[in-house]
Amino acid sequence: YINYLRNYLRDNKYKPGELSLEENQHELAEDEKKENDSPQMKILNEELEKMEDWERMLLLLRSQEMSYSEIRKYIDKPESQLKVYYQRLKQRLTQRINERLSEK
Repeated sequence: YINYLRNYLRDNKYKPGELSLEENQHELAEDEKKENDSPQMKILNEELEKMEDWERMLLLLRSQEMSYSEIRKYIDKPESQLKVYYQRLKQRLTQRINERLSEK
C-alpha cells in the first residue's frame, strides 16, 4: 500500500495545470536583478559578451560537465583541441576579470 501511495504522489506531483508560471517568472526576474547588481557579475557579463559564440558555448557546456566528445557536436572544432581551448578561455577570462576588479 505504501508503495502505491508513493507512486501515486510521484506521478501526480507535477501536473501542468497546477503550476503558476507568472509567480515563478516574477521571482526569477527579481533573483536575476539581485545577481546582476553585483560588480563582479556585471564584469563577467561584459567579458562574456566580448567572446565569440563558440567560446561562450564551450564554457557553458563544459561547466555543465558535458564531455568534450559531446561538445564537439555543437562546436565545429577538433575534439583534441577543445580541452586546450577551454583551459585558455578560463585563464583569459579569469585574468580579465581580476584586472578589471583591481582597477576599481
